[in-house]
Amino acid sequence: MDSKPKMFDEIEFLKLIESKKAEGVDLFKQQRYKDSSNIFYDVLIDIEYMRDKNIKYETSIIKLDELDLACRLNISQCSLLIGEYDLAINEGLKANKIKESSKAHYRIGQGHLNKKNYQRAISHFKQGIELSVDSNEINSSKNSNYIISK
Repeated sequence: MDSKPKMFDEIEFLKLIESKKAEGVDLFKQQRYKDSSNIFYDVLIDIEYMRDKNIKYETSIIKLDELDLACRLNISQCSLLIGEYDLAINEGLKANKIKESSKAHYRIGQGHLNKKNYQRAISHFKQGIELSVDSNEINSSKNSNYIISK
C-alpha cells in the first residue's frame, strides 16, 4: 500500500464542488429550500478550502468566483422562499461584493420589501434595473414594477 499523501488535484476538486452544487440545485427544484441552502453552504466551505490551497490555474480561480457567486445567489433565493429575509439580504450583499448583479439587487430588494423596508427595496430594485434592463427576473416581477412606479 502506498503511504504517500495524495497530491491536491484542483481540477478534480472543482468537479466535486460543481457536482455538489448540482445536488443543491436538484434539491431546490424539489422545493427543499433549507436542504438546498445547506448544500450550497457546504460548497462555500469547499471553495474556501480550495482557495487556501494556493491554486495554480487562473481558470480555477475564475471558476471558484463563479461558483461562489452562484451559491450566494441561490442561498439568497432559498432564504426568500422560506421567509428568512435577513439572510436573503446578507447573501445578496455578499454576492454583490463578488460581482454586482441585477439578480443580487433584486433578491436584496425582495428581502427588504418583505420586511417592509420600502425605501431600501426601491433602491435595490432600481439598481438592479440599471444593471440589466433586460433581466427577466426583475422585469417579470409585479412587485418591483409596482414599487418603482409609485
